[in-house]
Amino acid sequence: MTKDTAEPALMIVDVQVALRDKHTSMDITPEDLLTLYPRAQHHARAQRATTRVVQEIMTTAVVPLPPTADLQTAAPVLSEH
Repeated sequence: MTKDTAEPALMIVDVQVALRDKHTSMDITPEDLLTLYPRAQHHARAQRATTRVVQEIMTTAVVPLPPTADLQTAAPVLSEH
């Protein structure tokens, strides 16, 4: 399974949330935009993370672990598959 590293597309709501979080009125300058853009990207990523369905991240191959396996053993196996 490949990891989805593409940045989500920004939507108006992402920019609105970034502006609201700034807690100030402003005339937009290039520097302001550079400040707002990462905040809007953060919001877009957070929204995308909460709207994914299990099918997008699950694998079809079963990777068995013994019932006695602890989380420290299971975590690397789960992150790999």
